[in-house]
Amino acid sequence: MTARRPWLLLLFGAASCQCGALGKGDVFRCDAGWCDANGNPVSVGGSNGTTGAATSTGGATTTTSSTTTGGSTSNSTTSSSGGETGASGSSGGATTNGGTTTTSSSTTGGGPASSSTSGGATTTSSSGGEGSTGGSTGSSSSSGTSGGATTTSSSSSTGGTTGAASSTSSSSTSSSGGTSSGGATSSSSGSATATSSGGSTGSSTSGGGSSSGGGTTSGGSTSGGSPCLTPAPCSIGQTQCDPNEGAWVESCVFVDGGCPDWQWSQRTDCASQSLVCGTASGSAACQCAPNGGTTVFADSIDGSPVDAGVYATGLEQPPNCRVGTLTQALALAGPGLETVEAYGAQGQASGQMTFSTSTGEVFPLSIPANVTLTTSTEQGVACNGTCTYTIVSNGPTGGVIRLHDSSAIAGFTIENQGTDSSSDGLTCYGTGASVSDCTVQGPGGGSAAGFHASASGNCGSVQLSNVTIEGFGGSGLSIAAAGADVVGSVVTLAGNGEGIYCTAGTVNLNGVDITGNDRHAVDAPSASNVSITIDGGTIGSNGGSTACGGGPCDEVLVEGTGTFGTAALTLIDATIPNSFSAGVVASKGASATLADVTISNCSGTGLGLVGPGLFVVTGCTVSDNGLGAGTGVFLDGSGAGSRFTGNVVCGNANGGDQIVVDGGSWNLSGSDCMPPMMGMDGGGGANVITGYAGAMMIGMDGGGGDGGGGGGVGLNVVNGKATADDDIWENGFPQPGLDYSGNVTSANGCGFSMQSCP
Repeated sequence: MTARRPWLLLLFGAASCQCGALGKGDVFRCDAGWCDANGNPVSVGGSNGTTGAATSTGGATTTTSSTTTGGSTSNSTTSSSGGETGASGSSGGATTNGGTTTTSSSTTGGGPASSSTSGGATTTSSSGGEGSTGGSTGSSSSSGTSGGATTTSSSSSTGGTTGAASSTSSSSTSSSGGTSSGGATSSSSGSATATSSGGSTGSSTSGGGSSSGGGTTSGGSTSGGSPCLTPAPCSIGQTQCDPNEGAWVESCVFVDGGCPDWQWSQRTDCASQSLVCGTASGSAACQCAPNGGTTVFADSIDGSPVDAGVYATGLEQPPNCRVGTLTQALALAGPGLETVEAYGAQGQASGQMTFSTSTGEVFPLSIPANVTLTTSTEQGVACNGTCTYTIVSNGPTGGVIRLHDSSAIAGFTIENQGTDSSSDGLTCYGTGASVSDCTVQGPGGGSAAGFHASASGNCGSVQLSNVTIEGFGGSGLSIAAAGADVVGSVVTLAGNGEGIYCTAGTVNLNGVDITGNDRHAVDAPSASNVSITIDGGTIGSNGGSTACGGGPCDEVLVEGTGTFGTAALTLIDATIPNSFSAGVVASKGASATLADVTISNCSGTGLGLVGPGLFVVTGCTVSDNGLGAGTGVFLDGSGAGSRFTGNVVCGNANGGDQIVVDGGSWNLSGSDCMPPMMGMDGGGGANVITGYAGAMMIGMDGGGGDGGGGGGVGLNVVNGKATADDDIWENGFPQPGLDYSGNVTSANGCGFSMQSCP
């Protein structure tokens, strides 16, 4: 086999060094050392015990033969120069008969030499000839022994000039059956070398030699001009990080003519790409540096996967080291990396960035405990002041975002296009979670909720701040976890099936806008241990569908389980206009506290309180309700311990009854005779009951006049009883049949009248 080396070829009339094609006998460097043309490992070098080999190199031929007769062995080597001028050849042979060995050698251009031995005698002869140029010296020697002796004979010739060939032959014969004279023993070895004018040298050996490309071998050793046997440090396809400069990747390449021929050579500069050399892929390559900060940056446009390419680690720079999906970024987050930040919209022409199924997201996205998913505060020119980051989920996925203990999400628009009941926008699975500066959009139908605290979700405290939830067929907030405590400020619930649906837990919102929902703005049906507080904001224009008994729905409906104190509603400084049915209803054991609330222009009753329950209503205005049916205030059941002071009830039921009592005992007396609008800190203590048509117009001095034309009264006790002292009526001193009717045990007026709503 021949190691591949460039050969001198004549191409296009000029000599050049080129690589020849691999032939059957060729070898090349490989992981195993040397391989043949088929890639199989082979050995290169001498092989002991070779006899009768012939090698021709550059036109010279060397032949070695061995003959054994009668127990003796004769070896001869012949070399010829392949017809070159001045070539010389030699041959040697030995014949043994009956224990006698004869060895002869001859050299072209010289005299023959021969020796014979008999009975232990030794004869040595030599002759010398000369080559065609420069002369050569030849010698031959032979020795023979009889009776167990060893005979050695050698012949050599040397040519000394260009075109000369030299050969050395040696033959050895051994015989047995005799006795060596003098007891001497000799050993023999044979080698032959031929050189041709073609410029290459071949060698041949007898009795254990091997030959290759111009070297001389004996017994398997190699010297001079042999193939490179230095182990290669690498093989094709291998890479490594430069041991001296870690920011460089070295690749294993073939170096033509090199020793070794596969070397670490080609280098890639990772630092110029703001990368480092690493082995995340299993081999050395340029990749992102480890993230030593506290934030994992995510970028759906310029970011990369964490398990391919540059193996993103969530660095802010370079852009391709940001993580390409929120799914993978959240998987990286944890202790030490508590923030995942969507980044890069400020660099886009639209100022927008979307994370969706088409960009590789897998929903639901689960925010681990103590991790915040947020957006960049950087504002680029393209943003026009506000960049937008959107999370889009398609189909039934079991929800979009899952919140765990002390996790948070901020700054996103979350679009849920799934109509499945399990495809909620935000789902609570822990305590201490928060949602801020987010808009959560539903598909406009279905039964999913914008925010859901399920009964089995172990939801605890949740903070909502500047959150809008819209377009969910279920409800904006759906609270069923007994331990849920949802606290929010500046919360908008619009265009959903319901604004708030709560069967357990606590909801406390400050500054709300609950409008345009199909059913109730607030619905707590058969609630157990429910507490709902709304402080400030607008609750209106809800319940326009026919989903509630075939008709419209009450704006705010809180119902207990029938047992006193099972549910509680608190409304403070809220405005409730334009309900398609009743404004506020608390019943079946639910308690209600209303302070500084305005309920107006409802098609049904403005305020309905049905005991058993504890009801405290102060500083409220209930006006112009009952436009279709109903009254201003409707009271029923047990209201023991309730308080109704400093309120204005007027202009309801188209001049009809302003307050109707249909059961129980109710105290409707004011705490003083100061009108609410004239008092301090929420108004005076007197209730103003006016705007009904049953009373005659009476002035401050007791004079009379016509009232309205509705035929109603200020207080109508249909069932039960009521007390109404220190209140302001249409007449300064209320009159039965004109200002009140039914079982009113006391109705002492304040002495002055008010005929219109203040």
